[in-house]
Amino acid sequence: MGAIRNLIYIFGDQLDLNGSCLEGFDSDRDKVCMAEVEEEATYVWSHKIRLAYFFSAMRHFREDLKKKRIPVDYQALSKKKTGSECGSFREILISKVEEHQPERLVITLPGDYRVLHTVRSLAGELDIDLEVRPDTHFFSTPEEFEDWAEGKKNLVMEFFYRTLRKKHDILMDPDGAPVGGAWNFDPQNRETFGKEGPTNLPEP
Repeated sequence: MGAIRNLIYIFGDQLDLNGSCLEGFDSDRDKVCMAEVEEEATYVWSHKIRLAYFFSAMRHFREDLKKKRIPVDYQALSKKKTGSECGSFREILISKVEEHQPERLVITLPGDYRVLHTVRSLAGELDIDLEVRPDTHFFSTPEEFEDWAEGKKNLVMEFFYRTLRKKHDILMDPDGAPVGGAWNFDPQNRETFGKEGPTNLPEP
């Protein structure tokens, strides 16, 4: 492989061969980068089983990429950590950009603003173009929410939720009312089963 056009960083919760960050991928000029980041794994407390499942999914996705002949630079956690393997997302990203010298860094919009801020800051420090592509796994976008929220004094997620249900015709009657006559059944769902527990459950 010659000079790299796009270094595409795929986060562990974006394991999709049809993800937006892989659109227009050119195996001769682009490369995928993935990393098991200790800093991210410990930022919020997680059970060891969850972490094992998460990293396992990432490693299986790496193999899926290879089967598609998509070049991938994958950094796994190691007991013997040196240099960029110390667990900092910042250090890993700097190391990979310096190693591959891409023209552009490409990501799909992360689900965490903290991560997005880190990537944008690093792109500025490293003087590299950054392309943030939309995450197409959702019914809505941050821009749509911002448009909806503009001018509102109080932001209640319930009302945005109703807007999306109407827009996408999810559990809506033909007359535009919610199925069942109510937008939600939270009060009923908060009630207890009583001492006898739930009834009329099907046999396993």
